[in-house]
Amino acid sequence: MTTIINERVKRIQELEEQIADLKKRFPAHSIKPEMVNRLEELEDELERLKDNN
Repeated sequence: MTTIINERVKRIQELEEQIADLKKRFPAHSIKPEMVNRLEELEDELERLKDNN
């Protein structure tokens, strides 16, 4: 059980880092749809993991 929790916490941290990195790379104008889609995917997965406390 502890391993599962540790893996979930690790994945949450990874997702938060990926989201922060992606947001840093957003240009000031004309964000590509692929970048927005990726951000949404990451945020959705993060939300699912956090909701499964």
